[in-house]
Amino acid sequence: MDETTVWALISHSSQDLFSDSNNDSAGWGTDTEELDAVTINNITSNVYQRGSDIVLAYVYDDAATIKYNEKVLRTIPTFAAAELPQQNYYIGPFKV
Repeated sequence: MDETTVWALISHSSQDLFSDSNNDSAGWGTDTEELDAVTINNITSNVYQRGSDIVLAYVYDDAATIKYNEKVLRTIPTFAAAELPQQNYYIGPFKV
């Protein structure tokens, strides 16, 4: 799950790998093929941040060969130091 979006990885009868998403319980969309010409036996996945990207990482068994891949779900905007809001920090009764 990424914020309010649930992601699914599916292996159809073709055994190729597809992804689908359900945003804020609005219903599942159209399956998107992620990997072609693979034989998916098992798969496990997790959503995490790599640099400025939120990715769906997955490890899968492709005809008895263990493989790893990632799908970028979204990119987090980065800001230059000059664009960051001014922040004042207070420690005890003294302003730093």
